Amino acid sequence: MKTAQWTLAAGIIGAALTGCTALLGSYDVGAGSADAGGSASDAQGSDGNVTGADGSVGQDGSASDAPVVCTGSDVACGKVCAPLSTSRDHCGKCGHPCGGATCQAGQCQPLQLFTGTEAVGRLDVADINVFFASTDGVASNRLLACPKSGCTVAPTQIASMSYSINQVAVVQTGTVVFESAPTQSTERPTLYACGIAGCPSPPAPFTQDGLNGYEGRLRVVADRVFYNSGGNGLAWSSCAANGGPCTAAHFLGSAGSAKGTTGFSADTTNMYFVDSVARGSAIATCLQTDTACMPAPLVAGPQSDVFTTAADGGKLYWIKRGRDGFTEAKLVVCDLPGCATPKPIAVGLDSPTELVVDASGAYWLTAGNKLQRCSPGGCAGGPQDFAGTPTALDSPHSLVADAAFVYWAEKSSVWRLAKP
Repeated sequence: MKTAQWTLAAGIIGAALTGCTALLGSYDVGAGSADAGGSASDAQGSDGNVTGADGSVGQDGSASDAPVVCTGSDVACGKVCAPLSTSRDHCGKCGHPCGGATCQAGQCQPLQLFTGTEAVGRLDVADINVFFASTDGVASNRLLACPKSGCTVAPTQIASMSYSINQVAVVQTGTVVFESAPTQSTERPTLYACGIAGCPSPPAPFTQDGLNGYEGRLRVVADRVFYNSGGNGLAWSSCAANGGPCTAAHFLGSAGSAKGTTGFSADTTNMYFVDSVARGSAIATCLQTDTACMPAPLVAGPQSDVFTTAADGGKLYWIKRGRDGFTEAKLVVCDLPGCATPKPIAVGLDSPTELVVDASGAYWLTAGNKLQRCSPGGCAGGPQDFAGTPTALDSPHSLVADAAFVYWAEKSSVWRLAKP
């Protein structure tokens, strides 16, 4: 999740990547489209008046300056009358586009961006493209890319590895980081940085962690990618744009003080995590620049049932899972930096497996194959099944988001859904 913005750019693949397509821009319709103001088809006459596509004339006090009058259940959205129950550009309310998906009963429906014969693994999203790991279960472990509007033909291949790609994170414009491993004789979990035009074969690693591996999802804030290595603990690297190199690991803590931690997240200055069992499993923090950090407790332990944290907007969120199958999980939030008064904002959750938080609210996937959310103000009335989703998805995972949509993978497919 997620939760880095980028300058729009089109990636161009190398000639050697046979059968792949050039990366295309999104066709998403934004709230600031022509429907919200003057139509793109309006033409200015020699008298300075504007003649609309329907023949109406404006700027001189004539008919097109008058309020739009709609019939039936349609609602005036700028200069158009829209059926809010079915309009793809004004779904449920004016200026709420579905980004190419259908609108049913005022709710945007999920849009399938990609489907194939290969299993889809972790994914992340940038301004123009969605990047995802894919494998055929035999010898192909690839990093692929599709335009966020969807793959109309084959996706673009960014990298091909000998071993599975377990994590994917877009760090800078044109730079994507992923976890894989080199050849079998020296197999070690390793992080690589790659440009969207493709990686050399083999790509150059920037950090490696023996046989221990990396915990959970890579996190990104600005030009930094954050990770938790089993052998050395919490760390981050700064990555250059356009496939540029990432720095060596900046490890937090000394003498093992950042080892054994779980559920990490980050903001612009700190990392947050569940501390090691040896120190009581408190929710704790370290400054990113403090290489001698001893974790500072924020919420007293034990918090060993917290499986993930998420920092956003000056708040820290986390999910306590409870017992699987008992809908005991709850979403908790506190104000940073002190986290003095944590409070549950959603309870009775079904063993969430992912968590993404941004200005539009909190989103998570459940063990019962649902996508649920809370508004930024909390979950009054209980957690909401996200508008437009079916009763149960098909083994969803890898939830991420951008400003307008949430994205996830299901077996061999990639999906997205417009935010409310």
